[in-house]
Amino acid sequence: MACKGAEKINEKIEPQMVESLEGLWGIFAEYIKIQWEQFVYFFEEKLIEPLKEEGWKVVRTKERQCGLVDGNQTRKIHLRYRVLQKGGKSISPLLECLNIEKRRRYTAQARLHGCIEAILCATYSQAAHLTGVSRMSLWNWMQELAQALPVNSVK
Repeated sequence: MACKGAEKINEKIEPQMVESLEGLWGIFAEYIKIQWEQFVYFFEEKLIEPLKEEGWKVVRTKERQCGLVDGNQTRKIHLRYRVLQKGGKSISPLLECLNIEKRRRYTAQARLHGCIEAILCATYSQAAHLTGVSRMSLWNWMQELAQALPVNSVK
């Protein structure tokens, strides 16, 4: 089943218009972005269905960027999610299901990956270059991990 927006991409795929592999990759990336948004929408719809039957109402749709680990690289993705409300309580089923913490720009796995790279590299700048995450974010994550360690384990 072709997703909405795929027709626009198909119109762009004219061999005489693509002059390089990078150009074709750009068209492919647009197509994947459209499919990703459709996939997330349908996934979230499955999460929300039973909640709507229990009386939860969709009150707004929000958007955010989130960093995740893809192979050895940290990739930022775009998420659009819905907030539901019932009796004064608000929930975001998609974020809860995917364990995406409020006000965090990266998943726990991406933060851990960044910290490991920082440990393996001589500097935070090198780790930032390898992961695509800012060196200050890496430094902050290392501080959080260090504080989370039991006192007896640090000598």
